[in-house]
Amino acid sequence: MDATSLIEALLPAAGLPMRVLHLRIVPHGIVIFLGCEDRFVPCPHCACPCQRVASRYVRTVADLPWRQMPVMLRLQVRRFFCDNLDCPRKVFAEQFPQIVRKRGRTTVDHEKSLVRLGLICGGEAGAQIAGNIGMPTSGDTVRRRLRQIPPAQRVASKPCSIGIDDFALLKGCRYGTVIVDHESGEVLDILPERSSESTAAFLAGQSQVTVVTRDRAEVYANGISAGRPEALQVADRFHLQMNLRDAVARLLGRHRQEVASACQAAAESALPAPQSPAVALPAPEPVPSADAFAGPVLQVAPLSKDQQAWRITQQQVTALRRDEGLSIREIRKRTSLNARTIMKYLRAAGLPARVKRAPARLRISSRRLSWLVLNDQIERKPGEQKVVDHLRQNCQGVCRGIDLARECRAIFQQRESAKLLEWIERVKQPEVPKELRNFAKGLEQEWPSIKPAIELPWNNGRAEGHVNRIKLIKRQMYGRANFDLLRIRVLARGP
Repeated sequence: MDATSLIEALLPAAGLPMRVLHLRIVPHGIVIFLGCEDRFVPCPHCACPCQRVASRYVRTVADLPWRQMPVMLRLQVRRFFCDNLDCPRKVFAEQFPQIVRKRGRTTVDHEKSLVRLGLICGGEAGAQIAGNIGMPTSGDTVRRRLRQIPPAQRVASKPCSIGIDDFALLKGCRYGTVIVDHESGEVLDILPERSSESTAAFLAGQSQVTVVTRDRAEVYANGISAGRPEALQVADRFHLQMNLRDAVARLLGRHRQEVASACQAAAESALPAPQSPAVALPAPEPVPSADAFAGPVLQVAPLSKDQQAWRITQQQVTALRRDEGLSIREIRKRTSLNARTIMKYLRAAGLPARVKRAPARLRISSRRLSWLVLNDQIERKPGEQKVVDHLRQNCQGVCRGIDLARECRAIFQQRESAKLLEWIERVKQPEVPKELRNFAKGLEQEWPSIKPAIELPWNNGRAEGHVNRIKLIKRQMYGRANFDLLRIRVLARGP
């Protein structure tokens, strides 16, 4: 088989008698001249077979490269007269739908390759790879090809169990919703907002759904109750453990002075013991009596500028929250503070502790320390275990909170809901740290979704995995991830 016969056999002409008229290799690639030898061509309006040729012209379209060399197809197109006198179309041009779309500048296979590159790599990265393999294009062209593909269809997918989670469109400001099929692991759809109304609207058309896993957000709980009240809501166990750890972190943050003292004690115990001097030391001077001091024995150091600013801001936030009853969002508008910063001021018991700083190797954040006290299997750095032991021995409030939190974590692992109910009742006592009391109160309020989370095997892990995938896609798009383009890439099936 010669080169001409091979090219004719490889062309996706769907049975049309295409013939290679000429083949030429030029410095910038390969040029193939093609023509159709079919005598009768149907009219696109009336389907009448026509054979009278009115004129000819040449279309140039880009095809897939060969060994990184661009390939250009020059199609000889004939224009025919329509022999049907009743047809309003007098002249028409023959089309090659299997090779190139109407008015297209690239072949169908070329467009499909750009779409695959765009789905996997994005616009700019896909254009760079396409240029390296012999398909020079731009990022805008790749994005335009993505928007031309039909939307993904999930008609055959009727899942009975789904997972719902949120993802950041603009972190801290705007969030969307991802809905995942637990049975197939695919994304059913993504919504441009995180609201009860949009969630209820989606679930209203899913009458077969019986189980919905979610995080502990009230927005999704209300949306599921409105859209599918018959469905069983299951809270995610991972979020339960994270909420428990956050409660412990807030408890440790409220006892910053005790934590700093424990770090200091651990640092001092790690220092080598001083050696006795070889020479005799002079006798110590006599200690003066209390009457020798003219001033008071105890003096309170004045507040620093940072502490004064901290106290003023805390008083302002506390007055807006407790006296005027404003919400966190309204406080943000008035003070221009971040929501987490506002919650830090509201939870603080007083001024930040002014204690001697420990060495850098023993500075432990409340978040890190909360992991250490809850999980014995975490690898410890030098001195961290001494900090934990010192806290448990010298701070009764922290020790009681740690013991209760570890007991709750063990109940989560044992998957026994009855023991969790007993734990909630014991934590209601006033001597229990308020952080754990608030955590137990939340469990009690959401018990219809907490109990199946403990007893049933469902979890929201698939949705969390797709949230990470969405984050990767957004980063690949370099800030140009409009929602329509993001939805196309997220819902696309694998190549």
